[in-house]
Amino acid sequence: MVVRGPVARPSPPERADCDVVDVRFIWPRNGSTLIASGQAISHAARPSKDFRSLSIAVDWLIPYPNTARRKHAVTYKSRVAVVAGVLLALSVVDTREAHAVGSAVIYAADFGVKCDGNTDDTSNLRAAIVAAEQLTPASTGAILQLPSGFCIISADLPISRALAIYGTGSGVAAGFGNSGGTDIRSSCPTCNHFTVTSTNQFILRDIALDKSVTSTGGAGVNITQTGTNINRRSQFSNVAMMGLAYGYYFVNAANWNINDPYIIDFRIEGIYIASTSQSPDLGDSSIKGGTIWDLNYTQGDAGIRLDPAGGIEIVGVKLLGGAFGVRLTVSQGPTGTLNIGHNSFEQHNVSELYVQQATTGATYAFITVTGNQFQTSGISGYQNAITLANASSQYLSDVAIVGNVFRVCAALYGVVDVQSVNGAAITGNVIDRCGNTSVTPIILGQNALNVSVANNAAR
Repeated sequence: MVVRGPVARPSPPERADCDVVDVRFIWPRNGSTLIASGQAISHAARPSKDFRSLSIAVDWLIPYPNTARRKHAVTYKSRVAVVAGVLLALSVVDTREAHAVGSAVIYAADFGVKCDGNTDDTSNLRAAIVAAEQLTPASTGAILQLPSGFCIISADLPISRALAIYGTGSGVAAGFGNSGGTDIRSSCPTCNHFTVTSTNQFILRDIALDKSVTSTGGAGVNITQTGTNINRRSQFSNVAMMGLAYGYYFVNAANWNINDPYIIDFRIEGIYIASTSQSPDLGDSSIKGGTIWDLNYTQGDAGIRLDPAGGIEIVGVKLLGGAFGVRLTVSQGPTGTLNIGHNSFEQHNVSELYVQQATTGATYAFITVTGNQFQTSGISGYQNAITLANASSQYLSDVAIVGNVFRVCAALYGVVDVQSVNGAAITGNVIDRCGNTSVTPIILGQNALNVSVANNAAR
């Protein structure tokens, strides 16, 4: 709902017993902020000189029914009309988004960002980002709201502090003011869209990223830390990426979450995760839902490429095309956890799931592969659906491959190829070989130790 009227004191939108607890005035010309806590918006709070536009973030204190009053922060995104320095009207929109009390909302349009599909918005977007970053402490982060349409950029957008950037949707259609959402379209073939150097949280959601030229490098989101520095708790939701070299490229990022990704026609990797030797174990992270799809079928390496140790959960993702669906080659760290469940793997050129411990004398433990669908229709050179790769002194251990469904019509090295593992159970799987009995269901190599194979249905 929207409330409009005099600025003397805005009323909470149809809520009883609410107080204004924080009002922030954000002037785009210098990024300054005026805070009027628990006060009416009075003449004294107005700017003393002409300003083109003004944004306000209002937080309400909302008590729970029949209980003592508690802080339940709900951010109401607000807009103000300003002409010649006079506040004319306030609109308060209930977005039902939970944020910390005091989170500031800033609007990119107030900094001249057009998103009209023609104007180069790079400098204005950068100015809006810098202003948003400066509104709050480096570790807290403000919210930058982008308008609908196609936002043209010719260089990357640096992120140096905690920040949340929201678009209006990731399903874009042609033309300015489309109802599909926000698309940041780069004309630079080698640039990232977002280059994150902060160790604090970066949030990106409801947005599309693509290029107007053939991508030869760069990522939609590049988070790169060095040494022992680690970016933590970054989150991405409903972000579409089309025709990029990398969708996500992370080095030393921990405890991140990627929800409902839509990554198509990636040139190298859809998602690439790595670490330095100083920060080998990157905690628990997840990829949930969405589609990672290489339309070229032969150009991309892997939908998801994982090199560091640490816990990774991949659930409910559709992976299609490229050489590998998920490729884990652990080059750092002694331990890790990999949970792969309820995904769909289809039409990869080499292997749907390839896992190898590449750290000398170390063990990567706790791998569960459950409830997935693996399908290929006889691509030339296809090796197998699952590979636990060979290594002479490195092992995978504590592996369970349970309850999956395979349809593999041709494979060079069997459907499941277990070469280097110590302790595994392969049970309760259904293996359809399309009548091609020359395809071996399960292969155990000489370094496959303590492996139990039982109750698999192969035909």
